[in-house]
Amino acid sequence: MTNATNPPTLPNGIQSRTLFIGDNLHVLRGMNSRCIDLIYLDPPFNSNKVYKAPMASMAQGAAFDDMWTPDSFRSEWMEELERDNPELHAVILGATRAVDAGTGAYLCYMAQRLLELRRVLKRDGTIYLHCDDTAVHYLKAVMDAIFDSTRYMGTIMWKRTSAHNDSKSWGRVADYILCYGKRRLNVNDIKVDLDPKNIRTKYRYTDARGQYRLDNLTAKGLSGGGYMYGYHGHQGPWRFPQERMLELEGDGRIVIPARGRGNQLPVPQLKRYLTPESGQSPGNVWVDINPANSQARERTQWKTQKPEALLRRIILASSRPAQYDDDGNLTREADWVLDPFCGCATACIVAEDLERNWIGIDLEPQAESVLRQRLFVRAKRHHTQLMLEEYKGDFTTRSTPPKRTDDEDDEKIHPDLNDFLYELQEHRCNGCGRELDVIDMESDHIVPSSKGGEKYTERNRNLLCGRCNRRKSNKYTIAELREILKKEDQIAFDMSTLDPKREIAFQQRRLELRRRRINRGES
Repeated sequence: MTNATNPPTLPNGIQSRTLFIGDNLHVLRGMNSRCIDLIYLDPPFNSNKVYKAPMASMAQGAAFDDMWTPDSFRSEWMEELERDNPELHAVILGATRAVDAGTGAYLCYMAQRLLELRRVLKRDGTIYLHCDDTAVHYLKAVMDAIFDSTRYMGTIMWKRTSAHNDSKSWGRVADYILCYGKRRLNVNDIKVDLDPKNIRTKYRYTDARGQYRLDNLTAKGLSGGGYMYGYHGHQGPWRFPQERMLELEGDGRIVIPARGRGNQLPVPQLKRYLTPESGQSPGNVWVDINPANSQARERTQWKTQKPEALLRRIILASSRPAQYDDDGNLTREADWVLDPFCGCATACIVAEDLERNWIGIDLEPQAESVLRQRLFVRAKRHHTQLMLEEYKGDFTTRSTPPKRTDDEDDEKIHPDLNDFLYELQEHRCNGCGRELDVIDMESDHIVPSSKGGEKYTERNRNLLCGRCNRRKSNKYTIAELREILKKEDQIAFDMSTLDPKREIAFQQRRLELRRRRINRGES
């Protein structure tokens, strides 16, 4: 468990086990970039409902309005998105036209927060967005535009309730969890128990050690890690080296079938015994996790509460605990988990149980008392005489947003960027070098996102003519485009001669932007 007296702390002073009460957008804007390993968010679903917790419950007084109307739709939000993120603007505008302005308002609200979440997430971090079928398709398009479709890891369908009788439509029994990231899942840490029918079908052999199944011993090839040697009339390739194969045979773990296929010799097979760890990875359809209903011990009466088992699977799959050497010295800090819509704090509670660092954010002040009571229930397991009135909770509650200590200008696209680039490029297309008016230029990435380029960093932007921009697409870097144009004799001016002054110009720009911020009293 996290050391409460000296908790891990982010560079701008946010301690692990901190709950922020307030608008998550303000809190996120005060967090440093790339500091979080795992984000889980369970935001409003655009369900057109108002949720309230009942009186005399752990969550008494908590409520939120999940109703979005055209009045919620601030035009300046869309203007900001159109300027800074044209792809995202197109997605939201399309949903607004296809459905209604309320959907557009909801997506705009989500987009602002998702842009900040993208910024605070580490490059190898993972984000899970929990939603239902009200807006999942539109949110998927928004997530593609913000986090890049190449980082899409799948959509989890969680069966949260039993079938409903509904004469007008199919019963809505599932939620959807969109997952984006680069880090591989810790699939070995999450296993689903095999059902009895599956066990009978799969583990259909028995010996003195118990039930077992037969597994293949051959490898796909040498390039896949296989080994070549003669074994029971076959040359391989085998999955194990010869020494290990003989050990398995001596241990009675290898079976030689009575006969092979046709006239061939039988191929040896490996015994795999049924153990408590013999479950299988859950895939992306989860039907084995029950909701946190009124009978559940963990129930808080928070209307949209999610079960701890659901968050446990997600956190185990996409984060790591602290690591220590043989002498007990810390060698790697536990991963940081963030829930920006934490509500009754299930993600925080599970992160605590799994010894991860965590930060929660919620608009409702009642979130603090719910979190304290849930942590108290856990503490009482070890201190049976503990009283809730005495329990401090060993976590920090903050009502003021943090302040960034990194250089926030590196993570923004400012309104005057195109004018700056136009002068920097001497009024020329950064591909073919033709002189053009700024109105005929298009902003594009120097290194495309398909090749690891940052989408929202000024240093990765340049201005191109329409022809070069379409030619470059998301396929080539600007250097590769220039080489293609050079071979086709389409270069009017060698723009690579201007590249050396870019770094100096951007350093000067950073200082100027910082000076402007100070003059505005922002830092």
